Amino acid sequence: MEGIEWIWSLGKFGSKPGLERMNWMLKRLGNPQCNLPVIHVAGTNGKGSTCFILERILTKAGYRVGLFTSPFVLNFTERIVYNSNPISNKDLEKLIQKIKPLAEQAEKEGLEHPTQFEMITVLAILYYSSVDVDIVILETGLGGRLDATNVIEPIVSVITNVDFDHTDVLGNTLEEIAREKAGIVKDNTPIVTGIRNEKAVKEIEKYAHVTNSSTYLIKRDFSFDESNFNGKNFTFNYKGLYKELEGLELSLIGKHQLHNASLALCCTEILQTKGYKKIQNLDIYDALLEVKIPIRMELLTFLKKGDIMLDAAHNPAGIAALMQGLEDMNVNQNWGKIVFLTGALKDKQIEKMIDNFFVLPDEIIITKPNNKRSANPEEIEGKLQKFYNNMKIKTISEIEKATYEGINATNKKGLLVIFGSFYLVAEAKKYIKESF
Repeated sequence: MEGIEWIWSLGKFGSKPGLERMNWMLKRLGNPQCNLPVIHVAGTNGKGSTCFILERILTKAGYRVGLFTSPFVLNFTERIVYNSNPISNKDLEKLIQKIKPLAEQAEKEGLEHPTQFEMITVLAILYYSSVDVDIVILETGLGGRLDATNVIEPIVSVITNVDFDHTDVLGNTLEEIAREKAGIVKDNTPIVTGIRNEKAVKEIEKYAHVTNSSTYLIKRDFSFDESNFNGKNFTFNYKGLYKELEGLELSLIGKHQLHNASLALCCTEILQTKGYKKIQNLDIYDALLEVKIPIRMELLTFLKKGDIMLDAAHNPAGIAALMQGLEDMNVNQNWGKIVFLTGALKDKQIEKMIDNFFVLPDEIIITKPNNKRSANPEEIEGKLQKFYNNMKIKTISEIEKATYEGINATNKKGLLVIFGSFYLVAEAKKYIKESF
């Protein structure tokens, strides 16, 4: 498709924080963002999961829901979803042809060429303004204050957490990173947050005070209890702003997902006060049991091969959450040989990521994500050898070969865990889907 090829070509313009180009383009399209009811979700980790959980609850309640997330796993259209279905190729091509002249005109008027993410965000906003949508869940790309999505006036803002990632852009302290995330807060807009670092919370509350917004903080205003794993799902109780829900079951693996689910539940309570009255408790129970999220501790089971787990963990906090999930599942007892297949981008805190490997595998395979920012696999192997000098560790740069080797390295009762970079995991999943 010609339009998609054009979108791919925009990768050469990199990332350029700022809203001038977005505002310029949207103004020429008639400011379609102004009439969209939006939940705006930011955070270092968990924002995608929170978005998917919200989408499932609202869809289950009978609302027409838009879901904008990034990146995609197998198909670009996954990024722009309406009524649980990706945008059609026909609609996508039509909208690309409509916005393409804007990118060219921007340069003629003295602006820098819009970035790929900016054009995709404009695409999504234009699409949702053209369909009969009740609410749009919009995930930020990077940060918040200067993110391309920060051109809307949300009905609820969500900041899942803050941790160290993209420090070259967002800052080197949690307070600085929180300040960037808090940039999504608008006047008189409720803020739901799962941040636990006190200094970072203070940054959010500063923005709340300036914008006359209410802050709803996990473990202070709403909470969840410790969960039990029943062999299939995690069960937990939720104590919210106005109600309590007991015996909830979440289909997603990992206790960290209970944190994300609780943020989504608090958000739905606020939505109910804003006219979204169709949300019933039964919708919540059913939605939590049904929700599926690609490559977030996604478990693939095979009859003749070992099982495979795919997870998008790509920073220290994400790795810690993955390891906690593996520990909760008793992987060393419930599976045979455990193999890690991993790689990373060079701007990540690789040694801190490795330091969070508190579930130890029998073997580690290092590979290279297909991204120009990929870290050298041999360098990662060297760092791993310093931590685990008695472990079997090897490098296979090509992802398909590394995945094949990882699958063969596990016996029928083993588990291959693939993580470290969204790009790596997405490509590995594509190979697995096509080959097994």
